[in-house]
Amino acid sequence: MKAIKVDLFRKILVSMSLILICHSANGQTRVVNGVVTMFHDVPVVNAEITAKKSRYETYSMEDGSFSIECNNRDVLMIRGVLFETKKVKVRKRTDNLVVNVKFVSSPENIEIAMGYGAYVDEANKLHSASHAENKSGYCQYSNMNDCLRANVPGLDFTKGSPYFSDNGTGQYPLVVVDGVNHHINILNFMSPCDVVSIDVVRHQGTALYGVQAPGGVIILTTKGNN
Repeated sequence: MKAIKVDLFRKILVSMSLILICHSANGQTRVVNGVVTMFHDVPVVNAEITAKKSRYETYSMEDGSFSIECNNRDVLMIRGVLFETKKVKVRKRTDNLVVNVKFVSSPENIEIAMGYGAYVDEANKLHSASHAENKSGYCQYSNMNDCLRANVPGLDFTKGSPYFSDNGTGQYPLVVVDGVNHHINILNFMSPCDVVSIDVVRHQGTALYGVQAPGGVIILTTKGNN
């Protein structure tokens, strides 16, 4: 009976030791770096970042970057005026984070976003040269150049690939396919039959896409994305 009690006591000690070790590991703090963006690549300034467990707090810089001390297993709360609050879990091996927050669309927020040079979908439409939609695809065209020539006014094809000759830069437009940025050459590998909508963003609206889009933006949505 005495041996059983001793064995039970040892098991209790081992269990308590494991609990203390786990608690100590979870309680250790370290610095996690990150970037807060909106619309995929527009930096968010002055976003409030709070670590729930370590209770540290900081704000994002002009380039959207931040550093915060948090526990090995913590939760970061990202808050701001223009976007929805976002919860991000910090894992033991998390060192760098890229947090893309969702814009809250309202007349007031759109006006503020435009003031910062970040254009949301509604604002982009004001600066679009054209919009075409065909849910069955553009199968009547043999290639994407013919498709764009017929559906997007203002494109010049004298250099082979399409570009807007009146934008003054001479650069090819950025091509965005289902939300992913591509070089103009992607058009050579696409079938018009797969495309269901075509949008063009020009002038101030290209601020959303940063330095990649001085020549404008051609936005393509494919059947696969729908």
